[in-house]
Amino acid sequence: MKLFYEKLDAHIQNMNEKFRNKFVIKQAMYEGIVLPLKEGWGSPKFKFWANSNFKLVTIREQQIVYGAKNNHPVVTYEQMYSKLKESHERVGHHGRDRTWREVRSFS
Repeated sequence: MKLFYEKLDAHIQNMNEKFRNKFVIKQAMYEGIVLPLKEGWGSPKFKFWANSNFKLVTIREQQIVYGAKNNHPVVTYEQMYSKLKESHERVGHHGRDRTWREVRSFS
């Protein structure tokens, strides 16, 4: 797991500077997105951004942030490894392409 995050961080650092902060959503940002969607908190600019890019979906009394455009749940930086691992195990360890198809259908 440590190696995964080291490589992910290296990839993010090699990106153009203006895209680095937008590549992944960390848990703190995720929780910050929930506030304007649920309770209308935050600055007008942040509320507009959150409401135009995300929506809150309630599943079994748990509220999950979904992308507004792709209608997939948002996976945070901290959850990324476990979600990839779950998908890889679900396809029976059959490689990168099958795992990627599973990730796309799962999320």
